[in-house]
Amino acid sequence: MTTDPTPRDWLAKCVEFHGHLCVGQPIGVLMALTGLARLELPAGGHPELMVFCEIDRCLADALQMVCGVRFGRRTLKVKPFGKLAATFHRLDTGRSVRVSLAGDPVKLAQEAFPETAGNDKAAQARVIDVAPERLLKVEEVRMEVPEDDRPGKPKRKTWCAECGEKILDGREVVREVAERGPRQGSATEAKTGPGQGTTKTLCRACAGEGYYRKG
Repeated sequence: MTTDPTPRDWLAKCVEFHGHLCVGQPIGVLMALTGLARLELPAGGHPELMVFCEIDRCLADALQMVCGVRFGRRTLKVKPFGKLAATFHRLDTGRSVRVSLAGDPVKLAQEAFPETAGNDKAAQARVIDVAPERLLKVEEVRMEVPEDDRPGKPKRKTWCAECGEKILDGREVVREVAERGPRQGSATEAKTGPGQGTTKTLCRACAGEGYYRKG
């Protein structure tokens, strides 16, 4: 007879995946198990689950492990708010639950386990044992996931008129440009109407939104 993994079992898997124990790992485990329970979904992965993590640090790795979500599967998204919080969303029902911290996790662990008072490292190791209702704040929220952000095959694809690279998932930028002579064979420029010039489809880098510089 098999039993479901305990929070400590999940924590061990997270530490192995992440590379070391840090406070974000137990927080992520408890947040994930709490969010999944509220949405009535199992741990380990479900095709109708998306998770929106509000920080690109260790918390994201724990959520990945417990929830079975992946960046490459488009089921894990990062919203860079710099917060130890996450929203769990069911695609089939539209329900969303945001889970955040109710207070300082180390202090809450020291309050729950007085023997760790004054020893932050010892308290950090006991965060996983703090009752979730003391550690976490849970709230039902509303959100809509655009079609271009959902898991599955790309809904749209096009090419950049400048660099020629393919752009997926509606991430292109369409700019209006002055009308000029016909450009044969272009799949990325379209006339908008008499006297209205043309529009040019660009990738974000060519549109001036790049995160790198060439040369």
